[in-house]
Amino acid sequence: MHPNFLDQIIVFQAVAELGSYAEAARRLNRQVSAISYAITNLETHLGLTLVDRGGYRAALTEEGQALLGEVSVLLRRVERLEGKAAAMQEASETTLSLAVEHSLPPAVLAHGLVRLADAHPEVAVDLSYLTGGDVIARLTGGEVQLGITALERGLAWQDLDGRQVLAEEMPVVVGARHALAARNAPVPLEALEHHRQIYLPSGLPPTDENTRPDYRQHRTDLWHVNDLATQIALIAGGAGWGFVPASAAAEAVAQGRLAYLACDGIAQLPLRRFAALWRTRTPPGPAARFLMQVLEAGGDGTLEAP
Repeated sequence: MHPNFLDQIIVFQAVAELGSYAEAARRLNRQVSAISYAITNLETHLGLTLVDRGGYRAALTEEGQALLGEVSVLLRRVERLEGKAAAMQEASETTLSLAVEHSLPPAVLAHGLVRLADAHPEVAVDLSYLTGGDVIARLTGGEVQLGITALERGLAWQDLDGRQVLAEEMPVVVGARHALAARNAPVPLEALEHHRQIYLPSGLPPTDENTRPDYRQHRTDLWHVNDLATQIALIAGGAGWGFVPASAAAEAVAQGRLAYLACDGIAQLPLRRFAALWRTRTPPGPAARFLMQVLEAGGDGTLEAP
């Protein structure tokens, strides 16, 4: 292996992502000639032409495209190795900065932080509740050490690692005075189709790369809302039915605003999942790992509907 092979791989990935030797040079703080030299040496070492130099942009050849996935995997493993080595050398954090999506049940997070305060009294916590997109932006921008956000529709983020810490069931609920609530037996799935659904989307909308449908959305009279409190208020007022997170549903049912609705066509309730994320190069320290373990407590960490 060439002694500068890893560096050449880093240069190749930058050129592939940016499509320009000049842009890669700016990102890596090098001269354009150094970028060109590294690519040429990598091609010589591999015996392949990786970059097509005939166009305006530095486009990859078929060989370059075929190797790009392997390059991404290799560099990600290198980042993890460096991060793990750094984590093995460090003591507990003095400050743990968190960006948390606002839809995470506050009681769940509060329980975890109280346990953290007991186990790591030396650690100060800096907490921000944000939207999911802002959590990712704060994390990738290096402003926080740990982000907690909803996992919806197979979302993936570059340069981040993570693990699921919570899954929350979403029971079907209606207003306590809704016609469906008066039925003593479980209702058939078809019965739901005759009533309006109050639907709270989660995650990002479908795109060309992200086309999987949300199976919580029924093809009926459908109202979309973007706020959980609004969804509960509409359902409680009798406007329709909906899937509501177990923690919020339990509180509203206890207040007499909502009623659970059993449906014999739903074998398993939908789940809303949350993951803790961190930058690959800076894995969580002891305090952050402890917090994640507390959030996962109880086996699979699932909040179940009654």
